[in-house]
Amino acid sequence: IGTGTNTSIVCSIPQATLGGNYKIRAIFNDGQNQAVSVNTLALTINALITTIPSITNQSGNLCYASSMTLTATGCSNNNYVWSDGQTGSSIVVSPTATKSYRVACFATPCTGDSSNAFVVTIVAKPVAPSITTPNSTICGGLSLSLTASGCTGGTYAWTGGLTGNTVSVSPSVTKSYKTVCIQNGCASDSSLAVIVTVNPKPNKPTISISNSTICSGASATLTASGCTSGSYI
Repeated sequence: IGTGTNTSIVCSIPQATLGGNYKIRAIFNDGQNQAVSVNTLALTINALITTIPSITNQSGNLCYASSMTLTATGCSNNNYVWSDGQTGSSIVVSPTATKSYRVACFATPCTGDSSNAFVVTIVAKPVAPSITTPNSTICGGLSLSLTASGCTGGTYAWTGGLTGNTVSVSPSVTKSYKTVCIQNGCASDSSLAVIVTVNPKPNKPTISISNSTICSGASATLTASGCTSGSYI
């Protein structure tokens, strides 16, 4: 299976050779095709790995600064080596830019051919939206409209699970609201908070009258009470 000169012999092992333990006989001649010594060496040949695994992920889109689990199948011995040096049937990757990954089956010291490339595409984080409102203070029991902008082609997700660019809120106590922009499955940073201040509903005032019966053309005095620190209308 090979020839050489001096102390080196290059051996070529046919791909069809089955894995196992073999013996190689080395014959040294004197240049006249006369054998002067014979050596027998033990050689272990590992079987050729013909299986090519596959990566089973359906989508390669990944939000910026996030991670993704890649999963491979197909290696009968369950030994996988990935293009980034990780091993195992499942690995976690967190690339900062679009990157391709491959995987191969291995049985030490042999590695098979790699799978097709799986491209992980980094999706840019959307710009944080902003919130506007005509008035951030309401009386208890009333509602207020909050309107968000800046999420072109995406959707808004508000504090408390509300959706849409305009939402109506009726907090019973002072509360802050934020929203994020969702585009291509990725969320932006939160908007700046809008604080809706709820003023408590005043107590109902009472009215007293100086005289409930008067003559035509006369007057009576009405006096209201119970509106501390407020005004009467």
